[in-house]
Amino acid sequence: MACQPHRTAAPGSPPHGGPAGGFAGPGAGPPGAAGATSRSGFSGEADSALRLGLGAAERGANRDHRGAGLAGEPGPGTGAAGDSGSNRQPAQDRPGGSGRLAGIAGLGRHREERAVTPPVYTHRLRWLGLTLTLGYVALACWVGHFQTLKRAEYVQYRAANHGARHPLPARRGAIKDVHGAVLAVSAPVRTVCVDPGIAADLPEAFEPCRLLVAAKVAEVLGMDDVAAVYGKFQPRWIQRGDKRILDRYELLQRDVPLETWRRLTNELARLPFPFNEEKNPKIKMLLRALRHRAVFSEPSYRRLYPSGRLAPHVVGLVRVQETNQLYGVWRWEEGVMGIERQFDHRLRGAPGYQVGRERLLPVDGANVVLTLDVGAQRIVRTALVELVREHKAEGAVAVVLRPRTGDVVAMVSLPDFDPEDVRDVNTLRNWAVAAQIEPGSTFKAVTFAAALERVRRLPWDEKVDCENGVWWLVRGRHSDRIRDFHPYRELTWLDVLRKSSNIGTGKLAERFVPPDFFHAVCEALGFNEAPELYLPEVVRGNVPRPERRTTYLRMVFGQSVAVTPLHMALAYATIANGGVLMRPRLVARVEDDEGRVLLENPPSVVRRVFSPATATNLTWALTQVVSPGGTGRRVESRLYTIAGKTGTAQWYDPDYPNPYTKDGKGGYPPGADYPSFVGFFPATQPELCMLIGLIKPHSPGRHGGGSVVGPTWKRVAEQLGNYLRIRPDRAAPPEWLPEPADGPWPEAPLAINPSRELPEEVYW
Repeated sequence: MACQPHRTAAPGSPPHGGPAGGFAGPGAGPPGAAGATSRSGFSGEADSALRLGLGAAERGANRDHRGAGLAGEPGPGTGAAGDSGSNRQPAQDRPGGSGRLAGIAGLGRHREERAVTPPVYTHRLRWLGLTLTLGYVALACWVGHFQTLKRAEYVQYRAANHGARHPLPARRGAIKDVHGAVLAVSAPVRTVCVDPGIAADLPEAFEPCRLLVAAKVAEVLGMDDVAAVYGKFQPRWIQRGDKRILDRYELLQRDVPLETWRRLTNELARLPFPFNEEKNPKIKMLLRALRHRAVFSEPSYRRLYPSGRLAPHVVGLVRVQETNQLYGVWRWEEGVMGIERQFDHRLRGAPGYQVGRERLLPVDGANVVLTLDVGAQRIVRTALVELVREHKAEGAVAVVLRPRTGDVVAMVSLPDFDPEDVRDVNTLRNWAVAAQIEPGSTFKAVTFAAALERVRRLPWDEKVDCENGVWWLVRGRHSDRIRDFHPYRELTWLDVLRKSSNIGTGKLAERFVPPDFFHAVCEALGFNEAPELYLPEVVRGNVPRPERRTTYLRMVFGQSVAVTPLHMALAYATIANGGVLMRPRLVARVEDDEGRVLLENPPSVVRRVFSPATATNLTWALTQVVSPGGTGRRVESRLYTIAGKTGTAQWYDPDYPNPYTKDGKGGYPPGADYPSFVGFFPATQPELCMLIGLIKPHSPGRHGGGSVVGPTWKRVAEQLGNYLRIRPDRAAPPEWLPEPADGPWPEAPLAINPSRELPEEVYW
């Protein structure tokens, strides 16, 4: 109860008494006014006077040791003090005496009320203050210990926890065909992991809960070994430097589809445990963490190939690269062959990072659009699979080009593989661009083209002696002889090409084409260069400069040289294109997801190799091969005029034992052949150039290019013409001219400077 000042002034108080408790200052108003002032509060001067008066009265009361005598009544033990007090002026007679007595009386009431409050124990306050002080000192020492002695260690922890960059994977770009059909694409998946530290705080009595979670995870993910999954949930410690920390990351399964992951999370959230979770809030919290946080996932992508085995050597494949991070494994895809490898830097994109709450979003990779046509690729591959099965061959190869642009329409290499499940590394070789093969008789077209460049008009009706099937360059030396499969006595130059005579081709080269000029033509056709196809597996050919007469006369009909099937297809496409060599084009452009072109790859001319007259005359001669009496008569079509050449070469094996070589290796195993056919159609206005070759057929009989590969080439050509809407030209047979009129031949400077003079003698 608070002390209230006296509200009325004592009678006879002096004029300067205060307004409250009998005290009034100068100019005080009537008693009513004083009462009103005391209710509203003391003024500054009145409050000071009241405090001084109360203090003096309290000190006086303490000196008199009186309790009840504060009101003026004598108390016990008043001796001389009382006597001396009698000589004093009565309080009523002293100025302001009545007011002072009234104030002292009010102070007495105040002291009586304060005595009711409980006493304050100062020693408890002292102990409390001392305890708090010691606690703050200990806390300061503990913080100082970690900030000074262990600062370096915890700075590393901080950098690992808050400064670690968590990678955000970028989506790898897609690979499409010329019409936009997807050949390779990256689909979002999840990498499912386990946090063993979540179950570390669970008591042993709750071990069945972990077993139930492991069993559910194994059931949903299709994992048969439940014990192995359960082992992932066991807490384990790993050594990191000089510290042992709890392992928080265990890989469970990769490439989990999004539907499977959503099903797993839903079933784990509803998984019942054989315990009453409501009794213990801590156990409830741990079991909730076991359901929702013990199994987690990370975003990832999986490379899918919807085309399957259709064009794996062209599209290529990827392999997964991994690097260990503090909170898991960073995983990305790297191209290892085909377009996947050649354009890996554009397909991969740029991964993002997350550092704390800051996030740098990833940039998805660009899309690569090819000139390949999925429909044409399917037609060619289906035919080659049947051809390999029919002749029990070890493989096959096919290349389809557009002569005017150099676009690769189809490229097939057998045996092939599934890019998503590679089981045999021997199937990874692309025979179309990565194999140097002796072309055989298909190379004779190059020799005839060189001869036509040397003379304006080759005497096609002139006859040549074919030596009855055996031409001895050096009598008695079997290594210096040339043989024909069918013996001929005399053939015209046209029949030499139609009948594919090796002896006649050798005599044509010896008469009209010097070795240096022949080598220059081969160089101009790019045989000794790797075609710029944007495939990493492309290799160069091997057409050396001839040093011996026998070597040169073998080279002109396709032996002692090695080129890829792509080289031969480009050579015939050059003839079909009026003598202009085009750069082969497999990639049309690179674009983003919105279709904006980032890189354009237009058709480009490499060089002019032959004159238009040479190309026209040689085209006419090649049409005679595909006619009755020619080796390619089985290729003749009722829809299209076809110009082409058959070839049957022996398969060279570098490991075959051969006692006639220096190292004892390298030769032609018996029965290992390479029959092929290469040509273009329609011959009047060529739209497609195609090569088909069969690798080591084991069917009985002779494996000639016209009899083995010819029918398949014809069927594929007619199917491609129907699919690509190529108009047949056999309704109006063309009238061949020695030189084409001003027409569609692209203009380009000659790459060679042939001499029109006939060689009289060949010097070796």
